[in-house]
Amino acid sequence: MGISVTTTNNELIFKIKGEIDHHNAVILRNEIDSIVENSSSEMVVLDLLETNFMDSAGLGLILGRYRKAEKLGMRFMLVNAGDRILRLLKMSGLDKTIVVKGDHIHEESV
Repeated sequence: MGISVTTTNNELIFKIKGEIDHHNAVILRNEIDSIVENSSSEMVVLDLLETNFMDSAGLGLILGRYRKAEKLGMRFMLVNAGDRILRLLKMSGLDKTIVVKGDHIHEESV
């Protein structure tokens, strides 16, 4: 598991590599939250291109970061989720709540 962060166009982009599961969800949550809480960015983007596995703890992580972003007045988006993760998002209904895009296109307004 690894995470990298870039800031561009008023967006915080978190690229998560490896697995998001019950073993590392708390670590990821703490890392993401500490950066989001100290940012003036307008959008939080989770890039899942290099995420190869996610379980229910990953769903909880995503939902929690979405709520955190909303509470702070930020928008939230998932990008580059693979087929397995997309299926999990659809089964859970999160795809109806959270913006999920196939790839990341910087947007001036949403």
